[in-house]
Amino acid sequence: MYIHNQTATTTVKMSEKLKKIYENSLRIGELRVSGIDLPDSPAWSRIRSFKGLDYLFTDDIKTESKALQDSIYWDWYQFVRMSKIIWFAKSRDVEPRDKKLAKVCKDFVGAIEFGVFVVWAMKFARSLFAETKNFDLVTRYDPENPPDNLSVDDELILRIPLNIPRAYLIPQILNFLGKYHPGRDLDVIEKAHTARYKLHTLRFRRNVLEIERLVYVYKTLYPEAQLWVIADRLQLAPNNRVRDDRFLGAKKAAYNRLNSIAGRHLYKAKRRVLHVERGSFPNATDINISDRVQPFGRAMHPEFVLATEGDGLQKSEWQQWLHTEYHGWLVREVLKRNHIDRDTVDMDTVAHFLSGKRNFVEKKLIAD
Repeated sequence: MYIHNQTATTTVKMSEKLKKIYENSLRIGELRVSGIDLPDSPAWSRIRSFKGLDYLFTDDIKTESKALQDSIYWDWYQFVRMSKIIWFAKSRDVEPRDKKLAKVCKDFVGAIEFGVFVVWAMKFARSLFAETKNFDLVTRYDPENPPDNLSVDDELILRIPLNIPRAYLIPQILNFLGKYHPGRDLDVIEKAHTARYKLHTLRFRRNVLEIERLVYVYKTLYPEAQLWVIADRLQLAPNNRVRDDRFLGAKKAAYNRLNSIAGRHLYKAKRRVLHVERGSFPNATDINISDRVQPFGRAMHPEFVLATEGDGLQKSEWQQWLHTEYHGWLVREVLKRNHIDRDTVDMDTVAHFLSGKRNFVEKKLIAD
């Protein structure tokens, strides 16, 4: 909303927070800006921003890629690599028949080829996730040369007197912002997200996303493992002690809780993979995809099914690839979560522990 011809010189009732700002304004050097018209700065056009990061970047793509590794975009990359459709598109050099799937496969197929995130990010992340337009900056309104595209809903004009100290101006300006700026109610994703691939939401917990990937990989590599086994081995609810015979009376309830926990993470992971194949992340909302869908057409569907689901006698080609890429990570996480020192156990017994055939791993035999 615009405020025309209004001078902010009246007495302002301030909150405790504003009072502190007012009291400290004389001492804060950051509030004393130099008066540079920032939009004219030649550096601003080179600045890149990502909605999933709090940093701004210029030309150092390596620093940018390393920063992205500690962000939601790393999780996006990992869920892309969980997709059997994107894997098949890369392994067979084909595209799905659906246009949206084909576009995502074309843009993200490099994630299958490059197993190191930083390497992949240096080549692709900037074009996929960086904002195509930075946040608008505060500028001076010139009534003699007004801008062509004024928005009453998205911009605010104040008349600020320049003949009084800044210490008196700042609290009043903040007070006007408090009246007209939506504050925390501002939906940045909706209002100012201009990347080619936009984040579905900023409300996520990365540790939960990691658990979902662990459960997804676990169930894919060990399809015979029951859900309660997966939840137990990953210690998703460590107070449910199903391996301890001292708690026989509580085991049935514990099995049900563990089945529920692992099942919830598994279906959410499957939803995220389906959404990521369609360019949306992090998104675990319900999505209905018919089992009769043949993403690569009728002619290639038998090959797609065989390559991703196998023949029932041995692991499929996709499962073998996933095993090569993620089995080591899964083993490390299971051992760590069970407080087992990898150097002290017989690694040949770990597979039976993961599959649920036994409830323990054997120690290494120490030669005399």
